[in-house]
Amino acid sequence: MAHFRGYVQGVRGLASRLGSKDSGLVTDAESWEGRVSVHLWHDDEAGVDMADVSLEPHHGTGESRTLYRGPVGGVTVRPHVKRKA
Repeated sequence: MAHFRGYVQGVRGLASRLGSKDSGLVTDAESWEGRVSVHLWHDDEAGVDMADVSLEPHHGTGESRTLYRGPVGGVTVRPHVKRKA
């Protein structure tokens, strides 16, 4: 079942892709000056969706740098607490 959804808009119109908790979702946007990569996944232990957003080289141009790594909802999001029955 889909847990994540990504979109891309370009000269061919709008397209979307789905990702599950198991597969996650990876998107890359590239130019001749570098790449921006976004990776979404679900952290089962913490019970939250996570994101990794980074700059990466593309065709030998650009730098490697992590822009954000943490909960999709932001750094103030707290993990879900599972109550014992």
